[in-house]
Amino acid sequence: MKVLPRYPAGFGRIDGADATLWILGGAGVLVVVGIGAGVIARLRAAPEPEQEGNDGTG
Repeated sequence: MKVLPRYPAGFGRIDGADATLWILGGAGVLVVVGIGAGVIARLRAAPEPEQEGNDGTG
């Protein structure tokens, strides 16, 4: 009985390691987008306070 190779000749192991960089890159992009959205939301929610009664007159 002849045992067939698990993978055809000329192919390396197929273990999903090629996707690792894509997954890490995608996660990094999501982190950057999330931080940017948080910064923008904070800037929009906190308007500059107006100074009252400090116009230089006594």
